[in-house]
Amino acid sequence: MQKIRVAIEGASFRNDDVMRKMLESAMKIMQQNQGETIGIDPRA
Repeated sequence: MQKIRVAIEGASFRNDDVMRKMLESAMKIMQQNQGETIGIDPRA
């Protein structure tokens, strides 16, 4: 999560609104799914 925050700051610094919005969207998805296991067998 820290890397994506740094990337968002960099995109903002470069005035790259398209990249900033994509990164913010990705971070939102990551936060929504944080803690969920997807296709992992917890017994393994």
